[in-house]
Amino acid sequence: SRPMPSGTSTLQDLSEYLVTMKLENLTNEQKRMIANARLGISGLDAFDRFTLKLQESQGVPVENEQEGGEQDDVFGNPMMLSMLLCYLQMRAK
Repeated sequence: SRPMPSGTSTLQDLSEYLVTMKLENLTNEQKRMIANARLGISGLDAFDRFTLKLQESQGVPVENEQEGGEQDDVFGNPMMLSMLLCYLQMRAK
């Protein structure tokens, strides 16, 4: 391998060949669907209670949630949602 001059990257040279994606956060409906699949009905209730408490603590109106308004929250990220669901699974045991 040959040394790279400082300030350059091999990826910069290949930018025309690379495809980048912009991932969007999960919608509230998608989060609930995943929670239901992972936790079941009783776990979904715990998930709903958690998200409701989180919204109330952040001052987010609940009716905004029901109108389909999606708020950017940390659990829109699939990895963070998975961590929350693991936490809720452990609490249920």
